[in-house]
Amino acid sequence: IYTQLREERIDNLINRLSIYNELQNTYNIQTELYKECKSYKCDSAIRYLNRNMEVALSLNDNRKLLESKLRLIHLLSSTGTYMEAKDLLAIIHRTEVPKDLTLDYYLSSQTLYNEAASISQDSLFAREYRQISNRYRDSIFNIIDADSPLYLEMGENNARVNRQYDKALQVNDKRLGETTFGTPEYALITYHRSLIYRGLNQPDQEKYYLALSSVSDIRSAIKDHASLWLLAQLLYQEGDIERAYRYIRFSWSETVFYNARLRSLQSAGILSLIDDTYHALIQ
Repeated sequence: IYTQLREERIDNLINRLSIYNELQNTYNIQTELYKECKSYKCDSAIRYLNRNMEVALSLNDNRKLLESKLRLIHLLSSTGTYMEAKDLLAIIHRTEVPKDLTLDYYLSSQTLYNEAASISQDSLFAREYRQISNRYRDSIFNIIDADSPLYLEMGENNARVNRQYDKALQVNDKRLGETTFGTPEYALITYHRSLIYRGLNQPDQEKYYLALSSVSDIRSAIKDHASLWLLAQLLYQEGDIERAYRYIRFSWSETVFYNARLRSLQSAGILSLIDDTYHALIQ
């Protein structure tokens, strides 16, 4: 049901594309399509950003071109396509970035190096990437409002990484109070809350917020999720094999649909482990 609702929104936007063929309208509609697809179908989101870069070149609009490049860098980085993201970032000169896109530039750069650090198996490279990511993070803190959602999210993450769990929970309380169950924002905030309880070694609370996050992901038709397969992993560790199997199979089907190779690699290990154990149990 929720997937169908998103598909209908996407179809409506595609129909508008065929009606309004003026380049400015095309850029705006393809931007909306990118937003609909970025957590739903990765390759479609990338395709619409590439098309927007072509439109921007046709319009001779450097701002739109840069905006689309930064969005693409962020998406490629968050889905594990680091080389392409790094090459794209390398051709952007910081001095050419207008003030209203400075935050996007810092966010895209920070995401690239943070994700690269988290996946690197070379400790020296990981440390270097983390240092670069932290510099961009500090730059972001310097230009955003202290009451903004992004500031709160980054502040909470910083407190959690430094094991200041009480502080992280306080910030998360504030964020949670400003959102609604069943939305993408709620899914993300409850996922972050589950990580805090993981740090506190409180598995019941961790499961509770992973479940809330998973349901909100499903209601939002988000295919790029982590909550459900983490919940499956936790249930597997507790011996709840049948429920873990049901969740990981559903999560895997969503991951395959999203079509980002990194997501498949991240969940393949636990999928294989749960699948083998489940079939051994059946036998």
